[in-house]
Amino acid sequence: MNALNSNFYITAATVIPVLYITLIVQARTVSDMLTRFDRLMSAKIKGESHKTITLVIMTIGFAVAFTIWWVSAAILILGIGGEIAAILALYSQSDSDGVRLFVLVSTILLLVISTIGPALTISTAFARPLTRWIKAFIEVLRTH
Repeated sequence: MNALNSNFYITAATVIPVLYITLIVQARTVSDMLTRFDRLMSAKIKGESHKTITLVIMTIGFAVAFTIWWVSAAILILGIGGEIAAILALYSQSDSDGVRLFVLVSTILLLVISTIGPALTISTAFARPLTRWIKAFIEVLRTH
């Protein structure tokens, strides 16, 4: 067992709730995305007469929904578990390689997960006008 690196646990115990709050704020965005995806899937299924394509669309929908559910469960486990482990290590002034690794992985994964929302928002905001610009550019090239 190595000496307790209290700075690591103090930092993790501070950062984990901030990342958790960031994810809570983003929950509305995830909810909106799921609602849009649900509407898109419903429209595709209603407009599609081919059963194989309908089955593929529904399978994709289930995969997306379960992925989001698993990520949500991971957020809860990592956020709560990592925070408790960091606080307990500070309280007892001892740790182990397993506790240290769990707190580190929890913090890093929460950081990665919390950046997905802003990355998707920025990408979507950029992709819409870019698509229009590309179509306009192609149209200009066709007319000349």
